[in-house]
Amino acid sequence: MTNGQRRLPNGLRLSAMAAALIAAFPGIAAETASSPVVVTATREERPSFDLPVSIDVIEPRNIQFAQPQVNASESLVRIPGITANNRSNFAQDPQIQTRGFGARSQFGVRGIRIYQDGIPLSTPDGQGQASTFALSSAKAIEVMRGPFSALYGNSAGGIVQIFTRDGGPRPDVSASTWFGSYNTHRENLQVSGSNGRWNYVFDTAHFESDGYRDFSAAKRDTFNVKFGFQLTDRTKLTWTASGLDQPVSLDPQGLTLAEYQADRKQAAPSSLQFRTRVERSQYQTGAVLDHLFENGDSFRVMAYAGNRSNLQFLAGNQFNLLPGASQIKRDFAGTDMRYTHRNSIAEMPVRLTAGMSYEQALDDRSSLATDAGRNLTGGLANLTGSEASRRRARDEDNDSRTMDFYAQGELEATSRLSFHAGVRHSQVRVTFRDRIPVSVNPIGSGTSVFNRTLPVAGVVFKVTPALNWYANYGTGFETPTSIESAFSTTTGEGPNLGLKPATSQNYETGLKAFLGADTRATLAVFHVDTKNEIIISASDAGRNVHQNGGRTRRKGVELSVDSRLNDYFNAYLAYTWLDATYLDNFTNTGAAIDESGNRLPGTARNILYGEIAFSYPKYGFFSAIEARHSSRVFANDANTDIAAGYTVANLRLGFTQNVGNWTFTEFARVDNLFDKEYIGSVRVNNAAYIEAAPTRNGLVGFTAKYNF
Repeated sequence: MTNGQRRLPNGLRLSAMAAALIAAFPGIAAETASSPVVVTATREERPSFDLPVSIDVIEPRNIQFAQPQVNASESLVRIPGITANNRSNFAQDPQIQTRGFGARSQFGVRGIRIYQDGIPLSTPDGQGQASTFALSSAKAIEVMRGPFSALYGNSAGGIVQIFTRDGGPRPDVSASTWFGSYNTHRENLQVSGSNGRWNYVFDTAHFESDGYRDFSAAKRDTFNVKFGFQLTDRTKLTWTASGLDQPVSLDPQGLTLAEYQADRKQAAPSSLQFRTRVERSQYQTGAVLDHLFENGDSFRVMAYAGNRSNLQFLAGNQFNLLPGASQIKRDFAGTDMRYTHRNSIAEMPVRLTAGMSYEQALDDRSSLATDAGRNLTGGLANLTGSEASRRRARDEDNDSRTMDFYAQGELEATSRLSFHAGVRHSQVRVTFRDRIPVSVNPIGSGTSVFNRTLPVAGVVFKVTPALNWYANYGTGFETPTSIESAFSTTTGEGPNLGLKPATSQNYETGLKAFLGADTRATLAVFHVDTKNEIIISASDAGRNVHQNGGRTRRKGVELSVDSRLNDYFNAYLAYTWLDATYLDNFTNTGAAIDESGNRLPGTARNILYGEIAFSYPKYGFFSAIEARHSSRVFANDANTDIAAGYTVANLRLGFTQNVGNWTFTEFARVDNLFDKEYIGSVRVNNAAYIEAAPTRNGLVGFTAKYNF
């Protein structure tokens, strides 16, 4: 750039890019396809085409059609801007990230808010789990990226929300089973229907697998219940309950490069030595009351409660400096209330929603002792051992809570121009209460309080009836979780109360278009600047110490095209280009490293997903072939550990027959069709960073459904 040139601000540069794209866009037919209806963006049903946000809907056919229906990653891989890796390790939740947010997570979900039927599956401090998603009874999964995600508060780099379907007008019962590679099988039973003012769905499933890798067997039972009752013509009550019981989840852990090259299916040696595994359960219930006033206003109140138990048997060394097991018993609850008003100003329609939410999670964390066979001995670990051993032990409460107030609205200035805005104020409080005597661990307790007001704004301009241009801006923040704040040193002292939230400035612009009656396309360009990115500064013997690592930048492009080619073929394409880099140097794992310009570990620069589906309704035949390409991924901040890029293809197909009141479906699926050996996911900043993906594998199954 010459001295006489000036760079435009980020938002203006993006707007200029969008204008150029609009000018270059081909002619668009006036006849348009339908737009998916979404709830997450505005908290009321709206066509996604009319909103200034990047939001996609995954329909039931892409969640359940010849899918295992075990992990959300099966369906999320088709969404641009989303990276969802199946770790082939049921002791750990799938890795989910959006635009690079959540990439640092080594287990669970970070930086993304997870919801099921409006109930948060993320804790106030930003930890989330998607393992309780009831995929068999899902009506849709909504995925929102970009600035407007901040209206959901802390750690909302993106929103993933699953919705349970309603029962049909006629009662029905269905049973399904499939059997696959690695002695894997799943059974599912569903009952649904309606009766006057009642509407109900009951879904339960059992899953077992020996796993692709050695020492990776798992067993899981889930259920999901939804009851809807129309109290009056304007008032509806919905009650949901769901649960997960996972008594067996062996943990093969990650492999070093040498171990992976020697035997990609092996478990880490310490997994076998110490029998690393997880026993997990989670149960939650909630109720939602909706009321529609005569003037068109509406009111909603939601309340929920639940508990989670996670017992993890850890790897240690021969001197037993680490506790044998770590247990978390969590009670969580919350409420959300909001009011929506519809009116007009100078004949311009206005929608305004205002509300408040309160969330709390109380974790009882303890280090438990094990015997030589790695079985619990019934007591706390290492509280009477050496000083180093005692400080590595944990016996504490972690109390995280948030009180938020939010408002968002829309002004339809003209038939072609609308403005959207919102604000959310969040207060997040995380308290550590150490039950270990002060003489043993003098800095084991403390409280961190984080306050942030998050504004967002957007605009939509209808270039033609079939082409919308939009732009938006917003701020976001991500507090350190209680796990990331747990230790201030690798010898176990804690908590690390000096950690600051990561804050971000988010810009986005894009196009949404209908290319004729059968094709829908979206394009988004985004730019995110983040300060105080949370990173690992030191790690030793299972203890990670985190710090704020300076500035990062995420910029990228997301493209999707969904087209019904004719009565038999449907094509879908999603592409993501992401450039996520560090802008500052910092000290990492005890040494000063030049990180400036390095890629954020765990992020791929290019991801391409494509699918061609073919169906022949006359014979009840359906099929699809899908392919996914991911470029290489760096596994550490120094960018020295690398997982190579890969391209894999999957095939699914089946037949459906209707016989009287019965519907029968036979289906089969082959994953990794061409038997590619590749690294499916990485553990960020871990010497044993490799998690191998399965080679060619498959399943066959059968479903029978009876309509009364």
